[in-house]
Amino acid sequence: FDINASQSASDFEQRVKKSNLWMKGTNINHAFENLMDPRSSNLNSSTVLLIVSDAKTLDWDKATKSLETIGSKVKKIFWLNPLPKNSWIKIPGIEGFEKHSTMLDCSTLERLSEACRRI
Repeated sequence: FDINASQSASDFEQRVKKSNLWMKGTNINHAFENLMDPRSSNLNSSTVLLIVSDAKTLDWDKATKSLETIGSKVKKIFWLNPLPKNSWIKIPGIEGFEKHSTMLDCSTLERLSEACRRI
């Protein structure tokens, strides 16, 4: 969506609600596929990838496979999850994401600070 300074928040909200994406969910695999495209990305063995996501995604099985592929190309993947670790068990597919990344609980400022120290 193109947003300009004269557009109000409610105008933007209406445009989002009218789109075919509203209430469909997130598909992080689209971002992973873009990262794997050699024309738009330069992943290499020096790359440290930071993902900031709650891991709630559509097509988590495809996203897990893509994350595995990305993991074979980069030095390290850190996944900063804004949800508390005790709620992760309810997220479908999260085990695969944890297998291919270092997932860190960033649900509070204290935990975010701890995660940043680990990175």
